[in-house]
Amino acid sequence: MLYPAVRALEAAACSRVFFLTSRGTGAHAARDALARMDPTGEWLRQIRIVAREQACRIDGAACDPGSCPRAIGYYDRSRAALRALLDHHAMTEDTVASVAAAHSVCPHELALDAALWSDVVIGDYNYVFDPVVRLQRFAGERTAALLIDEAHQLAPRVREMLSLTLGFDTLRAALDESPPAALVRRIEGVARQFRKLARAMPGAAGRSDEGWQESAIEAPASLLRALARFSDTVVREGIQLDAWPATRALYFDAVRWVRDGAPDDAPRWLHTIRIGPRATRDIAVSLECLDPGPWIAERLGEYGGHVRFSGTVSPLSLYQVLHGLPEAVAERAGNPFEPAQLAVLIVDDLPTYLRARSQSLDRLV
Repeated sequence: MLYPAVRALEAAACSRVFFLTSRGTGAHAARDALARMDPTGEWLRQIRIVAREQACRIDGAACDPGSCPRAIGYYDRSRAALRALLDHHAMTEDTVASVAAAHSVCPHELALDAALWSDVVIGDYNYVFDPVVRLQRFAGERTAALLIDEAHQLAPRVREMLSLTLGFDTLRAALDESPPAALVRRIEGVARQFRKLARAMPGAAGRSDEGWQESAIEAPASLLRALARFSDTVVREGIQLDAWPATRALYFDAVRWVRDGAPDDAPRWLHTIRIGPRATRDIAVSLECLDPGPWIAERLGEYGGHVRFSGTVSPLSLYQVLHGLPEAVAERAGNPFEPAQLAVLIVDDLPTYLRARSQSLDRLV
């Protein structure tokens, strides 16, 4: 799929190609294909975007823009770093890390900046489909094209991205940090709503103390209001949460629950509650996405065109529905092999035990 996409770049039919994959092997295969198409690396600028934690080469350092020396003052040094990086058309992870270290800048942010100048951008599905981490700088780029590898993985991955879970243990971790008193009151209010939901769970009163029990519930309006009061207090009081990382994590969860926790298209979603042996403490509330198709179709519609491909999207009509595009064009490639190419061979001189295979390999080396 990359070859015709690169030819489309050459013909100015699109401005950029995003190669999206669900695993690292797909990214490596894309890199290998690009290396064959541009062996000298002179005309095709490419980069792979990896997770921030994977890009960082500072051992043991917390990813905190307020304390990381490579994040503080990033924009003062990023222009020179970007010019140095763009001298390399094939911008590998090692190249990005080396240039970032030389200019003391964050390699993840540097890679994102370099992607704006790249012909081919390789990355995970989440950079287009995840509502939290998707790259807003590329959203709505109508001249860009998407290539979606291993498309049979797209619906379950997006379903996971859209689903939410909030556990009582997150509240406990925040309270254990002793954040400001105004936030303690709000977090305790959220905890009360958790307990209220647990007590209302069918069969909760006579439930055994062993195992977990799960039940579907209506959208937890009272819990969402409590989470909204907590997040509003953080903003209204101007509280900086750098000193309370668990409270900060709770804040980000709260913001997303307030935004997405009561979706309008209710049939596509399922709210559940799970309670464990300690009914007042082992509690988790979830919002599960049942049908990610409309979201997938909406995100794909933001770009100029896309191709979803896989060796296992069968039946095609099912995956078209799962991706929210039941009327989209679908083609199945024919088998590239001829019957004459098939052979059954009996090889009786290869060792099958692990120790024997290892010894044979040692001799070959």
